[in-house]
Order: sequence, then structure tokens, then C-alpha cells
Amino acid sequence: MHRKYSKNFADGMMEVFKPTAYLENQWIMPGDFFLPFGGKLNEENRWVQLARLVPWVEAEKKYGQFFKDTLRGQQTIRLRMGLGALIIQERMQLTDRETMESIRENPYMQYFIGLPGFAMKQPFHHSMMTHFRKRLTEVLAELNELVASTGAKETKDDDDSNDASGGGQGKVKRSKKEVPAVQAEQQTMFVEASDESSKAGPPQTAAMPESPEATTSVSEAHLVSTVSEATALQNQGTMLVDATCAPADVSYPTDLNLLNEAREKLEAIIDTLHEPFIGQTVKPRTYREKARKPFLAVSKERRPGPKVIRKAIRLQLGYVGRNLAIIAEQAEVQELTLLSRKAYRDLLVIHELYRQQLHMYNARSHQMEDRIVSIHQPHIRPIVRGKAKARVEFGAKIAVSMTKGYAFLDRLSWDNFNESTTLIDVIEK
Repeated sequence: MHRKYSKNFADGMMEVFKPTAYLENQWIMPGDFFLPFGGKLNEENRWVQLARLVPWVEAEKKYGQFFKDTLRGQQTIRLRMGLGALIIQERMQLTDRETMESIRENPYMQYFIGLPGFAMKQPFHHSMMTHFRKRLTEVLAELNELVASTGAKETKDDDDSNDASGGGQGKVKRSKKEVPAVQAEQQTMFVEASDESSKAGPPQTAAMPESPEATTSVSEAHLVSTVSEATALQNQGTMLVDATCAPADVSYPTDLNLLNEAREKLEAIIDTLHEPFIGQTVKPRTYREKARKPFLAVSKERRPGPKVIRKAIRLQLGYVGRNLAIIAEQAEVQELTLLSRKAYRDLLVIHELYRQQLHMYNARSHQMEDRIVSIHQPHIRPIVRGKAKARVEFGAKIAVSMTKGYAFLDRLSWDNFNESTTLIDVIEK
């Protein structure tokens, strides 16, 4: 009994970590996918075809860097499940819960994420999608670069094989208008090369007199090399380069809304820090009900004027500054370790937000360097687009180039940048 238990325990421990080499033989054909209700999967289905295109093995190698090579701990979820679920979610535009339900109901999606057969339950809990998004951000960027580079290289190889000069199918078919232009270009290059060779003068070493046949053969060889150089200098296609903004999922920020949100978060922090002293000291007065009334009054107006908005901002700045002073006094007698990581992070962001808003209020300006437009995502910056639909967008600015149908992300920055600074580097790449 003891030996049997030890053997099963050892087998279970071996399943905790599976080497990457094992993944090369894990491919399941559509006909081998088990369906309890009979039948086989259609190989023309979009999820079956997409499963053949994703480089699962390369992704697993990069994903394995996050884990230690050990036999201890809980068995990890395979990368194909997590990456496949993220691809399904992005293509179908679903939430985390809806993604898991769709996978549970669709056998083709289950085949896409690498399951050996149809299962009635979800492959993993929907909360794991958040962890996959955090871990696979850099992995997905590297995979996109790998797929695009490989595809562009294969396209280039196909073009080179079709351009081979020779008999049969290797000949290049040109239109009647292109032939004279190519011949004229090749003749010009040949004349220039001949002039350069004549200017160079005779060689320094003594040479035997050449026969007319040898001279003709040398000229023909030089012409062939010149023609090959002219062919190599032809255009390889079209590159599209553009810069745009990837909008983030944040509400449209206004100064009044940001200050009101900051005030509410500070009130929650004050409650947390005062909790150990309930019944011992008097709770600091925050005037939360009184502070909310002017905010609601302005929010309910259809088109509040500048003076009304400025007065409401002044009131909210006063309440936020008061709450920050109260928290500073509480921190002298109570450590901030009572706060969660998120609450402490919000406190630091609100400190900077208050400084920026107070500076803009005193200067009567709406411009600020590194302006915070979201407490939850303080790294987001306003990107001025100048379009009629949205003059300002909030998100990351990206520079994208497309060659032979493959898009490359050349630069991503949360701060605004001039795309002319990246144009030369993108083209030379």
C-alpha cells in the first residue's frame, strides 16, 4: 500500500513540470479529438485552421521563463489553454466569464486550447484570465514579432524563387511598357561601369595580351553581373507607416470628477486607519455628505458654465487637501501598513493629482506636464489627435509599419512623441 501510494505521488509530482520538448509531440489531429456524442471535427473550421498557425512551442518556451524547474507545487495550467483563451476572448470580444462559458459549450474552441476531448466543465476559473494577461504581455509581443518576421521572410523567399532567370516557369513575365525601361536602366548602368573601368587605367602588373574572344567573354560576364545588380535594386514592395493612439478603457476625465473620486478614496483610507482606534479617539471629521452636494449639483446641470465649474473645483480641492492633512496626522500614530497595496498606491497617486490640480487652478490653466487623467491607471496620458470626432484621446501612442501584409509595432509610448523621429529607423529596419 505504501509503495503504491509513493508511486502515484511520484507520478503526480512529475506532472507538475513538463519540459518544453514534450510539447513538440502534443499536437492533436482534428480526427483524434474525442466527441462523446459521436462524429469528428471539421478540419475547415476557423478554430482548427487557426490552431495550425499559432506557434505554440515557441510560446511555451518563452512562457516557461516565469517558472522554476522544480517538481514541487501545484500543477501549472498549460500555456496553450491560457493563450488560446485570450485569443478567443479578443476575437469574439467577450468578457472573462463569457469566454469560459463559450469554451465550455464549443468543442472547436476546446480543441483550439489543446484539450484532448470535449469536456462539460470549464478548463479553468475565469479569474485566471487576469493573471494570463499580466504574464503574457511581453510574450505576445515577441510572438507577434516572430510570426510577422517569419511570414515576411517566407513571402520574400517565394518572390525570389519566382524571379529566377532560366527556362520554363522561372522566367519573369513583364509588360511591354516595363521591358524598355528595364533595358534602358541596365544599359545606363553598363555604360557607367564601362566608363569607370576605363578611367581606372591599365593594371599595375604585367599581363599577357588578350585575344578578342577573351575580351568578349569578359564583357559578357561584366554585363551579366551588372544586370543582376540592377535586378537586385528593384523595389521590394510597399511599406505603410502610421502613428495612432490605442484608446484605453477609461471614462472621459474631467477635473471635477477626478477630484471627487480622489476625495471618496481618501475618505475610505481615513476610515481604515481609524478602525483600530474606534471607541478610543474621536473620528476625524471629513464632511463627506456636505462635500458631495456641490459635486452632484454641478453634475446634474446640462451645461455648467466656467465659473460654476471653477467654484466646484475649488471646493473639492479644499476637501481633498483637508483629507490629505488628516491622513498625514494619522500616519504619525498609526503605520500605513493597514492599507492594502491598492489603497497605498491610490494614496500616492492622489498626492500627485492634488499637486497638479492645485497648480492648474492657481495658474488658471488646463495644461500640465505628465498630467494624470485616471487614478486607477496613472500612466495614461492625453494624446492630442486633432480629429473632428475626438480632438484628444487617452491611451498609448503607437508607431506601426506594415510590410507584405504583416504589421510590426515599432514603438509604444504612453507619452506623446513626434512620429518623424521614428520614421527613418522604421524604414531602415
